Amino acid sequence: IRLTVPLFCSKKQIQQFLAQSEQWLIETWNKQHHVQSTSFEIPSEISFFNREQPFQIVVQKQHRIFQFDWENSYLFIKDQQPYQALQNAVIAYAKQELPVLLSELSQKTRLSYAECAIRRPKTRWGSCSSQHN
Repeated sequence: IRLTVPLFCSKKQIQQFLAQSEQWLIETWNKQHHVQSTSFEIPSEISFFNREQPFQIVVQKQHRIFQFDWENSYLFIKDQQPYQALQNAVIAYAKQELPVLLSELSQKTRLSYAECAIRRPKTRWGSCSSQHN
């Protein structure tokens, strides 16, 4: 837990705040710990928008966090952080495949687009750019 304190606060004020907030801090810490420790079950397969056959997911010990076997439709993910590995694989797939799809759709519909950016926003979901696009 990180406590950010305004510059003008004295050490005494900080200690008072901590003493007053101790129970809340403990409860919040326990809730966060429980949420993080709840296991996420990795699915046995994953389907993507432009593939007829889903990828079979195999969790195993390996050096790379994920590896696609394109010919046999396997997605191998690292056993130490499988949720993070699966998330990274989906993002990588989107970065590789979405620009191609958008380009094809743009040509077919004669609608242009500026760029395709795949990010992992923690805040500002649905926010527009400064150009409102």
